[in-house]
Amino acid sequence: MDPNDPNVYEWKKTKDHIQMLGFWADGNYGIMTWCPCGEGLIQEVVDGTRYYTCEQYKYDSVLHVRKRWDLAIEEEVLRLRDSNEAQTTKIRQLNGELDIAKRKATREVGEEVAKLKEENAEQANQICDLTAQQEKIITEVRQLWDSVLSLSCGCQPCKDEVKQNCGV
Repeated sequence: MDPNDPNVYEWKKTKDHIQMLGFWADGNYGIMTWCPCGEGLIQEVVDGTRYYTCEQYKYDSVLHVRKRWDLAIEEEVLRLRDSNEAQTTKIRQLNGELDIAKRKATREVGEEVAKLKEENAEQANQICDLTAQQEKIITEVRQLWDSVLSLSCGCQPCKDEVKQNCGV
């Protein structure tokens, strides 16, 4: 768009008008809180019928909102019902996914527990084997010590000398 074109103002005005029509069409559903023109809506009663009305409606009734209260409430209730059904469906779907995840986690934890029990039993067997080896080595050391002491004459100075030489 050329800023020097004499029709720029008209084009902008037409563009704004088209945007206003889009805003009006998109916003004319349910309980509205504002008019597409930017004005707030007031509630008014005309001949016993309640309306949501833009304050500018009395000057230009084409692009400003005036909607019956009962239609707005009905549309809003339908919108909320649809939203509620969508949320309920989503909750059911998520509950199903949660149940599947719980079962999978329970199975995985059970498998891990079984694996850890096997490892624990294996380690317990290793501890028993090591304890038996330790007892065997202790017995052999005692026998060796007894044989070393038996080579000495048995007097206290000889026993002390053997202990000193053996590092005991």
